[in-house]
Amino acid sequence: MQGNHGDVHDRWGSATHLQQPTEAALDASSPRTRGQPNRFGFRVGQLRLLITPQTFSVVVMQAVIYPLPNVPTWFPGVLNQRGNLLPVFDLHQLLDIEERSHDKRTVLVLDQGSDAVGILIDGMPQALTLAQTLRHVPPLPEALAAYVPTAYATGGTVWLEFDHWGFFTASGAQIASEHPSLSGGGGLSSCPPRNT
Repeated sequence: MQGNHGDVHDRWGSATHLQQPTEAALDASSPRTRGQPNRFGFRVGQLRLLITPQTFSVVVMQAVIYPLPNVPTWFPGVLNQRGNLLPVFDLHQLLDIEERSHDKRTVLVLDQGSDAVGILIDGMPQALTLAQTLRHVPPLPEALAAYVPTAYATGGTVWLEFDHWGFFTASGAQIASEHPSLSGGGGLSSCPPRNT
């Protein structure tokens, strides 16, 4: 890792400077040989979710999240990533899978620019080789079920294909409808992400 913004390809380094946010980029797009990891997944409570292929992903450790007033508990605030403000979601709260020990400072950022979102995650994402597609998706929280079309079994663990774009689009619409102060003249609309 170089400085605070070094890239990490298919491995994870530990942060030595815990005073400042540290980032690590994920790259699953490089050519693979048989048996090598071909996807990345992350954990939220007992759920294990897969990052959509070709999705830009960065982990921000020791993230500073700026809270907004009058929002649901599952929307802890925004993260400033290189001058872009992006929403951060707490799926533990949103999906009612609260666990006392979850880390409230490690954020997985998916996508870039105005499409970017952050997710509070437990631990670091891991590289995976998906072995077996399950015939049926296991029972899931209602808010998540429509955004998980497929599940895989790998090493005795179930990994869920996660349509993050559809899920967070719906969650953003819910925030805007339930909290109109964020959709006009204040809140997120007064601090839109800038493409840099």
